[in-house]
Amino acid sequence: MEAALADEQVAAMYRARLRAGGFRIGSQLRSTLNVRASSSFAFAQFLYSGIGIELTADESGGLKFGPCFFSERYTPEDCWFMSAFDEGFLCGIMGIEGSLCFNCRLTEGAACCRAELRS
Repeated sequence: MEAALADEQVAAMYRARLRAGGFRIGSQLRSTLNVRASSSFAFAQFLYSGIGIELTADESGGLKFGPCFFSERYTPEDCWFMSAFDEGFLCGIMGIEGSLCFNCRLTEGAACCRAELRS
């Protein structure tokens, strides 16, 4: 994976594919299970807990990820790369087109990952 990340164009292409795949999976789950907009975040929390990631939202709508099963296994670059899937998946679950902008990450030494989901 390191070689792909070293080439920015290749990394951007694979991140776009991860995001699209995450969006497709999130959208399919939302549709198949008839997840309503009002319960989409609780559904996302449930799914993330199944893979060892605690997901919460703060008063301003910011997202907090952590503790996270993957933070002890991923390098900061791996985390950045794989977060493209999270972006697509969360947007798909919530039924929005948007972006997930991380402010800090566990893999970079922060106490948790913090992000904003912007539509």
